[in-house]
Amino acid sequence: MLNRTIKIVSILSFLVLNKQLLGKEQNKVVSKAGVTVSLSTKGNDIAFDQTSIQIPFAETITLTFANQALKGSEILHNVAILKPGSLDKFLNALQLSGYDLDKIKNDPSILIMTEALPPGASQSVEFHPGEPGFYPFVCVMAGHADMLGMKGILNITKPLKK
Repeated sequence: MLNRTIKIVSILSFLVLNKQLLGKEQNKVVSKAGVTVSLSTKGNDIAFDQTSIQIPFAETITLTFANQALKGSEILHNVAILKPGSLDKFLNALQLSGYDLDKIKNDPSILIMTEALPPGASQSVEFHPGEPGFYPFVCVMAGHADMLGMKGILNITKPLKK
């Protein structure tokens, strides 16, 4: 009976999560030129507004990132898109650098990284993923990703059929 209950709860959780992820579809724009996706923070929380984003593969992806922290908070945020499978190695390198953005900006794990943005600011960056896969994204500010969990996954799926 307990195993059956656990299976039912697992299935329901999966369905709810899928519905939540599908609800994020409005945050992306697909065109022949590429894919555009939006990501921001949750006010003064040390958190992204999304931790899982799914988009179709495109040669060029434009990411628009906005720091939604309140203007008087002085909370800086940024976002770095990492190569698949590189999250742990990158977080270790980030800690070893003392969270120095100048030292870490050329880390081979980074596909693209925004500037450290003050509250209310936004920046758009383009990158070329090369292939479908699970691309981690993190805030590189001291302690945000590694200690406070400000990270997520960009799931770039196989190309849409024409």
